[in-house]
Amino acid sequence: MIDKATEGATINEQQGSVQNLNQGAVNQAIEAYQAQVKTYLEQNHPDATVGEVLGTSSINPYPSQMLSPILPYQVKTVISDYQTLPEGMRHYFSMSLYKNSYGLFGGSSYNNLDGPALSVKIATVDLQGKPLALSFKPATQADEDRLLGYLPKDKNGTLPNSLPTNISMTPEITLDGEVLATGGVFKLGETINGKINISSPHGNVNGGTDKEVIAGEYHAIGYDLQGLSQQQLETTKETLETTKDKLEQYQKTENQTALDGLTKHDLTGAILQAGVQSYYAVNDTQDIIAQKQAGIVQYPYLTYGTFSTNLTPEYRYGIPLSVKMGGVVMDIDKILHTKVEVNNDREKLTAYNLARGPSYSLNENLVPEQLFDNPDTPEKEADGVSAVKALSIAAQQGQTIFTVTKDNYAEVLPKLSHSDVVMRDIRNGINAGKTVTVSERPITLNGWTGTGYTILDPYSGAGAYMIGGGLDGGATFIKDSRGLGFSLSAFAPSFKWLNSDNVESMGKYYVRAKAVIANAIAQINKFYECNKEAILNFAAIIVISILIFAVLSAEAGSFGTATPIAVPIMTTLFAMYSATAQAANNQKKDECFLHRGRIQAQGQKLEESVPWARETPPTMEEGLAMLEELKAKLPKQELKIREKAFLKAQRFIIQCRVTNGCDKVSITFLVKDTRSERVDIEIRTGKAFQ
Repeated sequence: MIDKATEGATINEQQGSVQNLNQGAVNQAIEAYQAQVKTYLEQNHPDATVGEVLGTSSINPYPSQMLSPILPYQVKTVISDYQTLPEGMRHYFSMSLYKNSYGLFGGSSYNNLDGPALSVKIATVDLQGKPLALSFKPATQADEDRLLGYLPKDKNGTLPNSLPTNISMTPEITLDGEVLATGGVFKLGETINGKINISSPHGNVNGGTDKEVIAGEYHAIGYDLQGLSQQQLETTKETLETTKDKLEQYQKTENQTALDGLTKHDLTGAILQAGVQSYYAVNDTQDIIAQKQAGIVQYPYLTYGTFSTNLTPEYRYGIPLSVKMGGVVMDIDKILHTKVEVNNDREKLTAYNLARGPSYSLNENLVPEQLFDNPDTPEKEADGVSAVKALSIAAQQGQTIFTVTKDNYAEVLPKLSHSDVVMRDIRNGINAGKTVTVSERPITLNGWTGTGYTILDPYSGAGAYMIGGGLDGGATFIKDSRGLGFSLSAFAPSFKWLNSDNVESMGKYYVRAKAVIANAIAQINKFYECNKEAILNFAAIIVISILIFAVLSAEAGSFGTATPIAVPIMTTLFAMYSATAQAANNQKKDECFLHRGRIQAQGQKLEESVPWARETPPTMEEGLAMLEELKAKLPKQELKIREKAFLKAQRFIIQCRVTNGCDKVSITFLVKDTRSERVDIEIRTGKAFQ
């Protein structure tokens, strides 16, 4: 596969550059390998589950009611007896925002001397899976009135594409909607410097993270301490369902009282929380698969980041006069693990880290796209970019992809054309002994122009996957006015500006968010049974990517020197995988639900169906409604010949109510005197028609 990938490519080992890598050959090789695996399993292990293929393990419980009396330990000394842990033995999450030290709009560093404008420190045990957020509100009544003046006055009004910066905003940090801290006054669109950290009893975790925030943005703060709990995801799902119900009620009645009780945390916050929590859930699931294939023992450790709305200040003569709304940004600051290779092989651990990094990066654009893009429509409503995707696009454009080290730094640097921020990151990374992979120039995607690049430790395989300058994550662009309402609901003082059209577009987001969060719940509960094809393909990609690094290291003659070629190849590999994985998720997503089935009409020239895939059984009333939906899909002639078959299907659904729902079944109601014209009801898993 390496030979096919490099066939026709221009590779310069000395300057660590690759151009015109044969991405089509990589994709063909992967598809051929996956087909071989699938054929082998079908022929030799047709009944094997995914868990049996990948390997599972379990702990046999010992049902003792008390501690064993024969443990070989003896208490020598009791130093202290705690009812609760003292402060010095706890883990804490902290966040601070600082007024800019070089004036209201200029400068790039925060003023430590004057202290933070806002600061909060929370014991991680107090988080308890609750939604944590940084958001903004109008600073005064005058600012609130000024903001409302720009919003639609009635259902015929339109949303503004941008707002002036003469509106003052106050930040607040909330936990489950309750305000923990508030302070400071900033102009809408003003750049604010901040810092996020999780500290342990042994000190800060990697010194924390500098964070740049635009006043008016909503930042859902995601955290994954020792893995995401089902309860945390279920709570987010309940919020999404409640909000969607209220929006639908308003759409039917246009009565403002239907929106009573809704807050920005329910409207914008719940979807952003669904995104960042699903990102962690997907990563955790993939980690379980990957470590089994790589011989790694790994546990999550204090991971955090944000998923936010995106405001862009618009400048004139260096002064921000307005702020443009639209799009979302996922900025995952830290992904930390405790891990070891089972034989303590450092090179295999490095190869594993190099294999996992591209997947973490791609998920930063894949998960937001799943939230805001409808896979059932041909139009691409949301398109995201991450470091790996940007590098892949640059490679497809024929750009040279450079892997920069201290050895080729002087030769390669003049060949790069990027922003000052990106070039500074590259220099700092090289000076710190890291390896930087970057395209020769920026790319443009949906009006966004920027750079995707990686800064990696060649000996551990860990590092940062960056876009633009300073973002460890991905940006997603939402087309037309749909993104405006989403951004506005994050800081508007009321929702009187909402009309039926706005509510309809926002309601679609909640449908997608519910599906994404439900998929995340399913992956946590039974990832082996959920999206089987995608899981097996992902496992194959992990094995191949680790082998690529091992082969190239052997050819190079020393460990670490394979990075210049290995990183671009693996970037291509995972970029190719992302498309197939997303397609597999869209096709197989119903497998993640407990109750699945369909009602269909088939014949020689017909095949129409109405499926369901959900966590609760469809009721009798819902079953009858699905039957009517199917009828509406049929031509009049096809409907007429199936009239009696539909009547029998209707009786079957009603009869299921009598028995408190029907279990797994496949039943056919055949049209008399025909061989194939029929109506089918299939209950594949769970129950239906209670």
